[in-house]
Amino acid sequence: MRKPPNQNSRADVIAFPPPDHAAGDEREPEQIADLYTDADPTRHKVRIICLAIYVICAVVYLAWRPAAFNPDAPIFSATFYGAEVYGFLMSLLIVLTAWKRKDRRVSTAPGDLRVDVFIPTLNEPMDVVRRTVLAAVRMDYPHKTWVLDDGNRSEVKAMARELGCEYLARTTNEGAKAGNLNHGLKYATGDFVAMFDADHVAQRNFLDRMLGYFSDPKIALVQTPQDYFNLDSFQHGRDKHRRLIWQEQSFFHYVGQPGRDHWNAATCCGCSAIVRRSAIDEIGGFPTDTVTEDMHAVVKLQKLGHDTAYHPEPLAFGIAPTDFPGYSRQRLRWGEGNMQVCREEGIPFTRKLTMPQRLCYFALTSSYLDCWQKAIYYLAPIVVLFAQVPPIWSNPWVFLGFFAPYLLATYLFYEEFGRGFGNMFATEVYAMARLGAGLLSTLGLVRKNIRFRISSKKLQGHLPLRLVLPQAVILTASIGAVVFTLLRPLIGQPLYMPLGITVIIAVLALYHAALAGWVLVNAWRASKQTQAMYTHAIALPLELSDEQGDSHLVELDTLSIDEFTFFADRGSFVDVGNHYSGRLFLPEGAMLCDVQVTERSADGRNGARRIRCTVSWPDQATRDAVDMSLHAGRWYRPVMGYHEAVRTPFEVARDLFARQGVRPGKNLVWMPAVQQPAVTAGGSPQLCFVSKDSDDQQRYLLTFGDVRRGGKVDVTPVGRQPEFARRFLVGERCSGKLADETALSVVDGRIYTLVTAEAAGVSGASAVKRAS
Repeated sequence: MRKPPNQNSRADVIAFPPPDHAAGDEREPEQIADLYTDADPTRHKVRIICLAIYVICAVVYLAWRPAAFNPDAPIFSATFYGAEVYGFLMSLLIVLTAWKRKDRRVSTAPGDLRVDVFIPTLNEPMDVVRRTVLAAVRMDYPHKTWVLDDGNRSEVKAMARELGCEYLARTTNEGAKAGNLNHGLKYATGDFVAMFDADHVAQRNFLDRMLGYFSDPKIALVQTPQDYFNLDSFQHGRDKHRRLIWQEQSFFHYVGQPGRDHWNAATCCGCSAIVRRSAIDEIGGFPTDTVTEDMHAVVKLQKLGHDTAYHPEPLAFGIAPTDFPGYSRQRLRWGEGNMQVCREEGIPFTRKLTMPQRLCYFALTSSYLDCWQKAIYYLAPIVVLFAQVPPIWSNPWVFLGFFAPYLLATYLFYEEFGRGFGNMFATEVYAMARLGAGLLSTLGLVRKNIRFRISSKKLQGHLPLRLVLPQAVILTASIGAVVFTLLRPLIGQPLYMPLGITVIIAVLALYHAALAGWVLVNAWRASKQTQAMYTHAIALPLELSDEQGDSHLVELDTLSIDEFTFFADRGSFVDVGNHYSGRLFLPEGAMLCDVQVTERSADGRNGARRIRCTVSWPDQATRDAVDMSLHAGRWYRPVMGYHEAVRTPFEVARDLFARQGVRPGKNLVWMPAVQQPAVTAGGSPQLCFVSKDSDDQQRYLLTFGDVRRGGKVDVTPVGRQPEFARRFLVGERCSGKLADETALSVVDGRIYTLVTAEAAGVSGASAVKRAS
C-alpha cells in the first residue's frame, strides 16, 4: 500500500479527480520498453551502409587534400585542413552516441517508495513558480514536494503553504543551484529525489513512469528529455505548415542521450530527473565547484560504478529561452560548466570511466569546441577573397570530383544517424548562433570562479547588439568580400585565383552570410516578443452563451490562461464589447469562464474576422485546472499534428518508390467536437475529436470520456465542417492512428471506429449551434 507519511494531498489543489476507466473497457498497460526500439528494424542496416559510404568518401577526400595545399600559404592550408580532419573525427563520435539504443525492460513502479520532489527557485515570476509547484504536487504517485527558495520570498512561502508542500529558504546563496539542492537534502528523508527547475511543469504520471527503473539496484539516476511548451522560442525551428516543432536540442535528447544510455553514459540535465538518495550522499551531495552540477554529479556517480538510465519520453515541459540573449546565456553556462567538469574529472583521460563513457563525454563537450573549427570555416572565405590566397589549390572540377561525393555522403550519414532529429542545415544555423557563446565557454578549461547564470523564465524579448556582433561581422565581411571580388577588375586589381575557385569560395561566403543573416533576423524577431503568457495553438471547442440564452460553439485558434482567439464570419454574432458565459472543453471536462470580446480584426483567413477575447475564471481551482491541462501534458501535440522529427532521405525514397506515402497513424486530420451520450438524458457534454478523412475511408472518434463499444453518441463538430449534430454508433477500440498515442494516456484518451451515422435531430448536443 502507498502510505508514506506526510505526503501531498492532491485533492486540495486540483479541480478534477483522476479519470476513471470505463467498466469493461480497461486500458492496456503502457509499454515503456517500446520507447527503446527503432520503428523500422531495417534502418540499422541503412545506417551501416551510409556510414561505410561516408567513411570511404571522407578518407578518399582527406587523403587527396594534402596534394592540393597552396604552396604560397602552407600555414593557412594546414590550418584549414586541420579543421576538416577535426570535423571528420568528431563525426565518428556521432556514430558512437547514435549507434544503438539500450534494450531495456522496465518494471512497474513499486507502491511503497519514499520520494521527495525538489523545486529550486530564485526570483522567477510567481505565476511560473506556482504552475511548476502545482504540477509537482498533483503527480499521482505519493510524494513530498519541497520548494527550495534561494530568493527567500514571503509570497513563495505563502504559495507553498497554500498548495500543501514544504518550504525551505536560505539566508545566503553559496553554491548556487547545487548549494540549494544540498540544503534541501539536509531536511528531506526520502529514498529518491526528483528535480524540476522552477519553470518545468510535470505530467501527472511522471513518477509512475520513472520509479520502476530503480528496481535495478545499480541505477543511481534516471533522466528524461527536457521539452518545452513555448514552441515559438529562439531555439525552435517550427514550420507552421508542416506542424514541425523541431528544436536545437532534439538530436541531443532523442538520439544522443538514448545512444549514450547504451554505453551507460546518459548524463543528467539537472531537471526532470530522479536520483537515488543513497547514491547522491555517497558523492557528498551535488558538486558546487562547477556551474553544471548535474553533469558533474553523474560523472562522479559513474566513477564509483553506479549506472544511469535515460527514459526517452517527455514527461515535463518548461520554458525555452525566448530571445537570443537568453539562448546565448544558457549555452554559455552549459559550455563553461562542461569544460569545468572535463578539467576537474580528467575527461577523457580518467581511468575510472570506461572507454565508451570517456568518448561519450568528450563528444558531449566537443560540441562547444566545434566553435573554433566553425570560426576557421567562417573566416576562411573572407580571407581568401580579400587576399586572393586560397588554402586549396586545384583544378575546380578535380576539387568538385573529390568534394561533392564527400559532401553528399556527409548529408546522408548525418540525416540517417539523426533519425529525423538531425536536420543538417538547421544544425549549421544554430552552430552559427552559438559562435560567440561557444568561443567564450572554452575559457572554462582554465577559469574556476564562474558565475552561475540563471536561464530567463520570461516570455518577453530583448536584444543587446553586442551579443550579435560575431554574426554581424561575418555577415558584413562575407558580403563585402564577395562585392570586393566582383569589383576588382573595375578598380584595376586582377583576380589571381582561377575563376572556378573564385566562384566556389564566393558561394561559400554567401552561404555563411545567409546563416549569419538568419540568426540576426530571428534574434531581432524574438526581441519583439511582448506577451506575458504563452498562447497555445490548440483547436478546442468553446461554447459561448449570451444573455438571451442563445449558445454558439466556436473553434479556438489560440488560447492562454487570460486570452482566447477564434475566427468568425463577417456577419457573425460576435462584436467588440460582447460578454458571454463560456464553457471551455478540455479532456478533464468543461471549464466555466466569463468571456468578453476585446478586438475584431480583418486579418482572419478566407475573409473571416479574428476575434480576440479576455477570459476570467470563477475560482482559482478552475484556473489551475486549465493551466495544468495546457502546460502539464503533451496530449494535444499528436492530435494537432505536431511532430519533432522529419523523414530521412531513406524514408522519403522508400515511400516514393514503394508508393506507401506517410506511415499509418500520421496522416489523420482531427476536428474538435463536443460529444454526449445519445441515450442518456442530462449527460454532460465532453470534448472529443472526429477524424476528417483517412487512408482506409474509415472515420474515427478520439474521446476522453466514458464511452463503451456499441454505444451511441451525439457529436457536434465545430469550425467549418458541414455536419451539424450527428448520431454515431461507436465501434471497436483501435490503435496506430496517432504518431504518439502514449501522449494520450495521462488524459485517458481512446480512439474508436465510428461504424454508422444518422441524423441526430433535436438532442442535447443540438442545443449548441455553430458560429455563423
